[in-house]
Amino acid sequence: MKRLFLFSRPIDPLLLILITWSLALRMLYAGTVSSPVIAPDTYGYSILGNRMLAGTVPIINDERSPVYPLFLAGVSALSGNAQAQINSQEFLASSYIVVFLQTIFALCAIILMYKLLTVAGFGSPFAFFLSLLFASNIMVFAWDRILTAESLVTSWLIVLSCCLWLVYRKITPVRLLFLAILCIFGFFLKPIYVGLPFFILPLLAWRWRKISTAVIVVGVLLIFSLAPVYTLYSNTIRYGYTGISHVVDVNILGRILQFRLPAEASRSHTKLYDAFTAFQQEKSDPDPYIFLQYYDPALLVTDGKQRERNEIKTFVMPIVTAHLPTYIYKSLPDIPKTLLSSHEFLNDSAHFVLPRVWQNAWALAILLQYATLIFLPLSMVLFWRLLRKPTPQAAFGIAMGVVILYHIVTTILLAYEDYGRLMAPATAQLYIYCAWAIMTLRNELKGVKHRK
Repeated sequence: MKRLFLFSRPIDPLLLILITWSLALRMLYAGTVSSPVIAPDTYGYSILGNRMLAGTVPIINDERSPVYPLFLAGVSALSGNAQAQINSQEFLASSYIVVFLQTIFALCAIILMYKLLTVAGFGSPFAFFLSLLFASNIMVFAWDRILTAESLVTSWLIVLSCCLWLVYRKITPVRLLFLAILCIFGFFLKPIYVGLPFFILPLLAWRWRKISTAVIVVGVLLIFSLAPVYTLYSNTIRYGYTGISHVVDVNILGRILQFRLPAEASRSHTKLYDAFTAFQQEKSDPDPYIFLQYYDPALLVTDGKQRERNEIKTFVMPIVTAHLPTYIYKSLPDIPKTLLSSHEFLNDSAHFVLPRVWQNAWALAILLQYATLIFLPLSMVLFWRLLRKPTPQAAFGIAMGVVILYHIVTTILLAYEDYGRLMAPATAQLYIYCAWAIMTLRNELKGVKHRK
């Protein structure tokens, strides 16, 4: 096997500058946000992770995917603070290690992104510029100091992108196995990625256009499918719950409340239907957790009433099915919001006050979001142009576009808030795809001029 593409040549000065800048920027930001930031979801991650390690909750469960809860709890245990309670001194001590590891993973991902772009045809100067934009985006690196899964998801997506590039260039058993493992890891990191392999792996068959490759793709998808299928089976046997995560059900409930969809299709759930109808009449707040507090506070507890929690899924799905065109139609106007939103928790003075320099960095990141919004429609047009050329570059470019579209679709259909948080991990893919669109357009224009 030839040298790995990451070390295919000596480290160049641009990469050294990129690493130095990225590290310095994060150290300066750490001087402002010195303590690890505990987000609302951190409580659920921490409690569930401790219970997983204690053996009171199975690793595969109906609450959350296991990777990040185990990451938090595992770091605490290895640092001598096993079963540390959130907000305790022991938890704070281990959370510094979590933030350190998240930062290291992020820096490694930036290096991978730069090396990926250089070997994928962007050239070192443009690869440096694009990686520098990503590394300097405060809406991305701020997550490194927050105890939620977003920082790990961002790094995972970049590693996945590198693996896709390698597979699109050449199929080997090792690369395919690593790709399958990465997909399974992503699902256990965040269940929202359960469908992503079914959109990016078929591009492999399109790239090579061989029956043998199509068979390989089916095989990899079958291997990946073992993870969600086992999760469904385990939740059904243990909890009587025919789903992957109750969090998804609650998010859909929030969308139903936002759109004020009638609930007649679920009238058979008499108690829940009556409470839902009364809540819609009495309150305008579409937050599903406020509704659950209104309906039955015990549902918000991890050990709450299992049958009633399972009922949420059987309540929301008939409503969505009965009003599917309306549900989709009302979701579409949120597409620009998914690209332009930022997670306000990162810039909320109630949690920390950012100095002027970071406020300016925040404004610059927002401006950059508008730039990607301008180029994205153009890149969608070029998507079809790329389909005509089954090269590694074309397959990789389309894969980046598919990743972005997947995030947009799942965000508008399965989330009632936090659009910026859900889209932040795909920032690198968004930059790469928009840049690819510019390069493709430039080459097209050169071709037209040459033909004239």
